[in-house]
Amino acid sequence: MRMRKRRRADTCLVLCGLLIWFLADAGRVRAAAAEALALCAQSVIPALFPFMAVSGLLVALGFGEWVSPHLAGLMGPLFRLPGCASSALLLGLVGGYPIGAKTAADLYRDGLLTAEEAERLLAFCNNSNPVFLVSVLGAGVFGDVRAGIWLWLIHVLSVLLTGLCFRGGGKRPARRVPARTFPCRAVSLSSAFVEAVRGAASGMLSVCAFVVLFYVLVSPLKAVGRRWWARWSCSP
Repeated sequence: MRMRKRRRADTCLVLCGLLIWFLADAGRVRAAAAEALALCAQSVIPALFPFMAVSGLLVALGFGEWVSPHLAGLMGPLFRLPGCASSALLLGLVGGYPIGAKTAADLYRDGLLTAEEAERLLAFCNNSNPVFLVSVLGAGVFGDVRAGIWLWLIHVLSVLLTGLCFRGGGKRPARRVPARTFPCRAVSLSSAFVEAVRGAASGMLSVCAFVVLFYVLVSPLKAVGRRWWARWSCSP
């Protein structure tokens, strides 16, 4: 209890310090927030929003349920997971956060995965989507699409290696209940489209909020780095 209270007190002190800094350096904070909003408008939203809307529509229409039987032959030998787990892995790689984790949770909730299988699946199914890595980081941050492609390939390789590390030893445990199939989704295209757009808009709002906050928080570090670089470059 004492440690918990101490941590909470330290957190409150840090937050009070942030508020004081925001008030004392309001001009720089506003400038950093404006730069972050411009970055969101020019790079983040154009790159992510259409992709998030389309991937959300795929999920709503049952893309994972359709593709999982075709990948069942790979999930067992590689990761010792049932074929339905391939939907969480594929959607996590294509749709990005948090589609992979949500799909894995839905599989466990529906009884298609055991608790142990869901825990192992969560270790490597929740990933960044290729559009963010290629368009935002590659083209927007590094100014080179090839850098983004390399980042995406490294990301996929890391995901697969993580899945192999968490595959566990021995055979996959026998199920106490027979495997079930995915329920058929009786959803219309119009309603799925509306929900996908709404979900993408909500997700973009969260992403932009985090971008603005952390952009403001790292602005003092950027200023210190510029001063250090200026002194180092001017020194004989």
